[in-house]
Amino acid sequence: PFRRTFATSGTTTATYDATTLFPVGVGSTYLPLHIDPVNAAGIVQMTGQAFNTNTGTGGAGVASSLSTNRWEALVSTGSSNLTSCFVGLNDATIASGRIIAQSSSASGTYNTITPASTYVAGTPNALRTATAITSANYSGYFTHALPGPAITSFTPASACPNAATTITITGTNLGSATAVTLNGEACTIVTNSATQIVLTTDATPQTGNIVVTTSANSATSATAVSLFTLPTVTATSNASNNTVCSGTSVTLNGGGATSYSWNNGVTNGVAFTPSVSTTYSVTGTDANGCFNTTTVVLTIKVPTTSTASVAACVSYLWNGTTYTTSGTYTWSGTNAAGCDSTATLNLTIKVPTTSTSTVSTCVSYLWNGITYTTSGAKTWSGTNAAGCDSTATLNLTIKQPTTSTSTVSTCV
Repeated sequence: PFRRTFATSGTTTATYDATTLFPVGVGSTYLPLHIDPVNAAGIVQMTGQAFNTNTGTGGAGVASSLSTNRWEALVSTGSSNLTSCFVGLNDATIASGRIIAQSSSASGTYNTITPASTYVAGTPNALRTATAITSANYSGYFTHALPGPAITSFTPASACPNAATTITITGTNLGSATAVTLNGEACTIVTNSATQIVLTTDATPQTGNIVVTTSANSATSATAVSLFTLPTVTATSNASNNTVCSGTSVTLNGGGATSYSWNNGVTNGVAFTPSVSTTYSVTGTDANGCFNTTTVVLTIKVPTTSTASVAACVSYLWNGTTYTTSGTYTWSGTNAAGCDSTATLNLTIKVPTTSTSTVSTCVSYLWNGITYTTSGAKTWSGTNAAGCDSTATLNLTIKQPTTSTSTVSTCV
């Protein structure tokens, strides 16, 4: 390692010359390092060393394939005096397009740095920080690599858990993206460029981080996609117990969201006249664009009509009224379903009959199956041809035969 002590300096412009050079290397390979600290508060001592082995891994914004060469530019003393630091890496394998990467340890994860890296052709070629690395972000373990993907932001930050969502990712080096996942679930890349990817999630997105995989490396979003809570959608009608008689208008209303879409041609809050019992479905969408669905069943009861033909003797009691004459009668009321009911009665009134006859006969008389031998008024009750009561009276006179004997004496 090579060590330098830097006197108090408030410079904000890097000096890449002999005063900041650390002439280090490995074997016959010259890998010089420039370290230029900004230390207005006091003296800082820096130690520089080069290595030709690298067991670190590429992190955010850095390709997975790192240079085998790496450098340590560590603060030996006066760390509290360090405000920021310029760094320059010198290596014959450095080429235009490569960047400086920094890790918190020799074998750790090497990430991009702020500021950007500036390529300088020379012998050897160099990568230098465009501005100083702040002390808060300075760890001192460096290598170089091709840039990898980095995610700067994405929008929207939240998704509906029951619908595919389009997400736009902003970042750098995204153009060679081969796959994007959300919480490990594959997404569909719609379009991509070096600075933007538009993707679509599956139908049931999960909360979690976005990972973009390119030919160089993968990048993970710093924050996770969150999920909205679905609206609790309700469906109601203005009908008691959701039941009406046929021909009655009904209004259906959705609740719990901001807009509603019904099936079967129904408009939310607008009256219509259903004809048969039906299950109606409503989809409610909230202010976040999330939707949920529920149903309501409308039961349609129907009015009834009936016609009866009745023949009765003398009178007929129907729906509380006694009818004594033939004719057609109508009754209107409510059926068991609670709807209108109309009944028609075709009524025929038949009447009973009576008859009286007077008969005079000798010895006996057969009448309606009975043989009478005495005079008097006889009564018979039965049913006439119309099916009604019939009463017949017979005034019967029974006459008796007579016998006589005579004795006669006469002369020649």
